[in-house]
Amino acid sequence: MTNTEKRTDDFVRMLRQRWGWLASAGLVLAVASCSDPAPEPPQATTVEITPSSVTVFTLNDKVQLRVMARDQYGQPFVGPVTWWGDADEVFSVDANGVVTSIGDGAGKVWATVGTASAAADFRVVSVAAAADEHMGVCGRTPQVRDAILAALDMEDCSAVTDVQLASIPILDVSGPRVLASVAPCTREEKKRDPSPDEIVRMEHYGCDGSAEIEGTAATDGFASASASAGNGSAQPGPLDPILSLKADDFAGLSGMVLLDLSRNHLRQLPEGVFDGLTSLRRLLMYSNRLTSLPEGVFDDLTSLEWLYMYSNRLASLPDGAFDGLVGLQRIVMTSNRIAALPDGVFDDLTSLRWLYMSGNRIPEIPDGVFDNLGNLQRLYMGANRIPEIPEGAFDNLVALQRMFIYSNQIPEIPEGAFDNLGNLAWLYIYFNDIEELRADVFDALSNLLVLDMEGNQVSSLPDGVF
Repeated sequence: MTNTEKRTDDFVRMLRQRWGWLASAGLVLAVASCSDPAPEPPQATTVEITPSSVTVFTLNDKVQLRVMARDQYGQPFVGPVTWWGDADEVFSVDANGVVTSIGDGAGKVWATVGTASAAADFRVVSVAAAADEHMGVCGRTPQVRDAILAALDMEDCSAVTDVQLASIPILDVSGPRVLASVAPCTREEKKRDPSPDEIVRMEHYGCDGSAEIEGTAATDGFASASASAGNGSAQPGPLDPILSLKADDFAGLSGMVLLDLSRNHLRQLPEGVFDGLTSLRRLLMYSNRLTSLPEGVFDDLTSLEWLYMYSNRLASLPDGAFDGLVGLQRIVMTSNRIAALPDGVFDDLTSLRWLYMSGNRIPEIPDGVFDNLGNLQRLYMGANRIPEIPEGAFDNLVALQRMFIYSNQIPEIPEGAFDNLGNLAWLYIYFNDIEELRADVFDALSNLLVLDMEGNQVSSLPDGVF
């Protein structure tokens, strides 16, 4: 090796010793330059709006739309959303996706995230437009309209036909259900005049032995009304209570057998609201705020069997309120403010089985008011202001099994008052002003099981009274 070659070899060896890391780094860079390119940054590729279709029935109604964007890797993508619509005369949409109805019509609401967009259908059918005869049930009270659509399993209120309306057997337009436990009634609670609310609890939750408690096995209790009215199944009631009804809300429902309007905030009924409901068998309007009834409001309900109107604020009954209702079997009007029974109010009710009028302000039993109730089994007149039992008031109640005339102002039981009540099993006349009993007062009550006379002023019993 020449001197020149030796010097060159030593120089190369020195470079390898001192700068070998640089050569390694170069190798890494060379390898890296041959690998896959860096992944693209995420960007929105799909957009979904919920709900994807909306129909509103009032102007100035607001609906919140929401958007979900995903990137090219299928992962949720967060980015600015641009909202806009294509029907300015129908609705407006703000930067947060809140859509406000302006006028009748339809259009699309768009949302854009990056370069991806989606649209939702938005339709406005106001009351004015729904008045058109071709708009189905759109113009009815919203809760009634929604109950009809639920019963038919439909979404388009304008598409409902007369044939479909006539096919609905049960309509549940009841207000919000309040679930609450019911404490047992106590003897202490019974030893005073109960309030109207307590009257309902005592009579419908078993404190007087009637056992009308929801959820019991009693197939004729209040809870079973909607379950046994027909072949259809009741739909759940609306969340918002109804404040008022329109006269034509139930037009066309000629096949309906049960209508549940309970637990709303109704203060009055429009005239003719039940016209044409000739198949209706059960009408539930308890727990509202009704103060009066229009004359003839029940005239078309010729098939009616049950009428439940307890816990309202009715101050009176119109003359002829129940005329023509020859099939009516139950009237439940406890806990109202009824201050009188019109003459002949029950004359046509020859099929009546239950008459519940406790917890009102009735000042007397009119002469002959019960004369045509030969099939009556339960008479509830407790917690009223009745000062006496008229002679012969109960003579025609030959089928009566339960009588409740407690918490009145009755000073005596007239001679022969119970003589025709051979089927009577329960007699509740506690908390009256009775001071003495005749020896034969109960002689005709051969089937009597329960007699409650607590809270009267009887100081001694005559021989043989029992």
